[in-house]
Amino acid sequence: MEKTPEQRSYNKELFDEYYKRFDIVFKKAFESGKMTDFINEIGKKGAELRAKYGHKEVEDRALFHVLASSTMGEGVGRDDFEGEDSIASFIEHLEEKYGK
Repeated sequence: MEKTPEQRSYNKELFDEYYKRFDIVFKKAFESGKMTDFINEIGKKGAELRAKYGHKEVEDRALFHVLASSTMGEGVGRDDFEGEDSIASFIEHLEEKYGK
């Protein structure tokens, strides 16, 4: 059962927006024949975040689950990382590189 807005600790609207944007750029990478590069770039970013912050901190970010195409566990507490580690900014980079 989906949590109510009062029970969520992340911004569902932000999550939904970036989920849709990631889905579009994923399809664009596939259609352009650049899927291997796309997947490698995502894997590299995920590995960098895990090395810097650790598994628990990475799994606590809602937008990481967009990037990793993984299911969020209960109690995801934050939307994203700040600054150069922002997953939203990384998805925007992917849009610029592979198409919107």
